[in-house]
Amino acid sequence: MKKAAKLLTLLILIMMLTACARQADTTEDTGDQDEVNGAALHDYADQSDLADEYDENGGEASEAIQVKQPRTEAERDENLVKLGKVWGFVKYTHNAFITGAKCWDEELLRLIPIVYNAHPSEVNGILYDWFISLGDDGYDAVVPGTEDADLRQVADLSWINYDYLGQLSVHLLRFNGTPVYLDRSQAPVYFNFLGAPVFYNQIHHSGMDFGDSAYRILALFRLWNAMKYYYPHLGILDVEWNDLLPIYIPKMLDGEDRLSYELTLAMLSHHVRDSAHLNLFGATFFNSKFGRYIAPVWLIEAEKQLVVYAAASVRLPTRDIIQHSLEPFETGDVILKLNGREIDEVTAEMLRLVSYPDEEKALAYLALMHHSLRSHTRNMEVTVLRGDARKTLNVDGVREGQMGMRFLLHTGPFHMRLDNNIGLINPAFHGNTGRAMDDFADTDGIIIDLRQRPGGGPFPMEMKRYLVEENLPFGYLSFPLQTHPGVRSMSRDWGWNYVQTPYTFIYDRPVVLLMNEETISFPESVVMYLRVAPNVTVIGPWSMGSNGNIVLMPLPCGINMSFTSLGVYTLDGGQTHRIGLEPDIRVDRTTQGIAEGRDEIMEAAIEFILGS
Repeated sequence: MKKAAKLLTLLILIMMLTACARQADTTEDTGDQDEVNGAALHDYADQSDLADEYDENGGEASEAIQVKQPRTEAERDENLVKLGKVWGFVKYTHNAFITGAKCWDEELLRLIPIVYNAHPSEVNGILYDWFISLGDDGYDAVVPGTEDADLRQVADLSWINYDYLGQLSVHLLRFNGTPVYLDRSQAPVYFNFLGAPVFYNQIHHSGMDFGDSAYRILALFRLWNAMKYYYPHLGILDVEWNDLLPIYIPKMLDGEDRLSYELTLAMLSHHVRDSAHLNLFGATFFNSKFGRYIAPVWLIEAEKQLVVYAAASVRLPTRDIIQHSLEPFETGDVILKLNGREIDEVTAEMLRLVSYPDEEKALAYLALMHHSLRSHTRNMEVTVLRGDARKTLNVDGVREGQMGMRFLLHTGPFHMRLDNNIGLINPAFHGNTGRAMDDFADTDGIIIDLRQRPGGGPFPMEMKRYLVEENLPFGYLSFPLQTHPGVRSMSRDWGWNYVQTPYTFIYDRPVVLLMNEETISFPESVVMYLRVAPNVTVIGPWSMGSNGNIVLMPLPCGINMSFTSLGVYTLDGGQTHRIGLEPDIRVDRTTQGIAEGRDEIMEAAIEFILGS
């Protein structure tokens, strides 16, 4: 038995070496290096010899480490919880990983079967020996003080204590920060010019076997720890992030295929509540669960219902984009059923797998981001309420990849003069702000439609110089403290500055910003930036509440997860994430208004200007 176990040990070590190249090569993922034999963790035979052989020197271990049978599944899962916490902290702090001298994935893959099959009383010793084997930790480095900085501790590290980790906690509590001068080019995370984290050194493991429990646990640990140390909003989740790891370890171990793997990642990321910023690019679970054919209409939320708003734009095989016919729908149709299922039942199932901000915005988020009318067959049956009548429609869907961008339904020039001597600016389209303001110099008010994403360029800075004479502060950003994972540094420096020129003037009549749930991310920043002017009023529903720079993190099997990396806060330090921005005058859409083709938010803005 010992001979067989030693042979197995050798095979595992060989697999680990092929699974993880040095960090200098991590961006070149080869499918071959990820080919491993799928196996449940308890199928790695008797791990007692592996545990016995794993000590600080990588050789003969002390006789104190012996596996005591039997072990329950709950004990094994709790062993992995401890491993996930320790590995994540060490991954982001230890010199061996910061410098790229050792591969964090390789170390984890080696440890998973050992820790999983160990007796709980042995786990602390195994982790201690592993930590010592990594070499100089760098935890005693002298790191400049941050006494004058506005810092916030986000990651809960209370688990690093002697009762939980034994002697290992003494070492981990020595961590004094990572010096900023240390070369992080091969580290698991480095930072770009904005101060946002970059995870490009993570290995994709695109050829992973979905039945291999070790790689499934690796993916779970990677996601959980990245959020723990680099997501700015753990403090406003509906759950304690630490409590999720023991819940999702058995879920991940229960599956053996791609769908169960992706669903577990999706269910965990659902708790992040990062709205439009959180996506699992390359994942196929949504199509697998709900279908890849989509009804070619844009839906919108009104009065807690999904309502047909407009025909969708569709991309032809020629790459041309056209407006699809709205038939058999009509604007204002209220969705009741999809293929015989109540739409509330369908959306409830979808919402368990997506990262919507809160219950109030749930349907608006689904309508905007995930095309709720989906089917596994091209033809689908949709029941709607049209006026007082229920109608069942036969609808031909299009493939997801054919759907155009939602903002393309907004049309019109960059600026135009409305009736009643009111100017309108549509910043989703490129234009000249100076020319627009010259044209609007004699108007009685201006409306800026931020229910669509500004098309880029310097519009916010150019517009603000017509509203205030000095660059007023408008909010805070939080950045990850590069020396200490899990700590955020608050700053009012957004870098959005402008230069007042002698050719501009201050526009002193009413300016209205239009906002709704499609005001997401950059448009939310623009609202914050411009509303500090004394003559600016914001009208509409609350914004979606998803702002701050987006980063990508590779997950095993070729998925790229995006999430918010920089926190955005109001000028008094209040939250905007999940909550959104509060309008000065709240105006919501109605199903009747949509059916009549009215823009009730625009109407309210015009009425406000005329009454000022």
